[in-house]
Amino acid sequence: MTFKSPNHQIVLLSDHVSLANVRGVLSAELIENTVLNALNGFSRFFDFNPSKVIFSGINPHAGESGILGDDDSLYAPILNRFRKKFSSQSFIGPLSGDTLFNWAHRDQLLVYAHHDQGLAPFKAVNQFLGANITFGLDFLRMSVDHGTASDNYGKNISNPMGCLYCLQLASQALGK
Repeated sequence: MTFKSPNHQIVLLSDHVSLANVRGVLSAELIENTVLNALNGFSRFFDFNPSKVIFSGINPHAGESGILGDDDSLYAPILNRFRKKFSSQSFIGPLSGDTLFNWAHRDQLLVYAHHDQGLAPFKAVNQFLGANITFGLDFLRMSVDHGTASDNYGKNISNPMGCLYCLQLASQALGK
């Protein structure tokens, strides 16, 4: 899952997975493919090539140097491969997931290990202005970041800003 707002771009390495199962879902291949897919998609559709790609740790505080587990050791060889392949970009991490959003700048891509680790700060900061983007398809697929809110249908209580933002992004991406 990839998300974009006017000032932030984030990637989730796992999406709707129980927290207990996140580490089991993550593999070097999945991480590399997900990040490459996001980099290619952002470049293709939005002419965006981040100066920095910053990875969150899987465990709190990126494992505290092994005190909270060694799950984050998974990142070292992946980051080294990215650094060799993309010399014009910095690949940083893993950093503590609870502070990663503090590093966020418009020209960076933040990579989170799991759903709420990335979406909680993204939605708190951006509120209704966010798009959920699926890269890797033959076409651009976007929706509002907060879902369809079908339970609000017909009640005249929904905020349309997310939908308008998605339409604006689609128009920009497709050169209209």
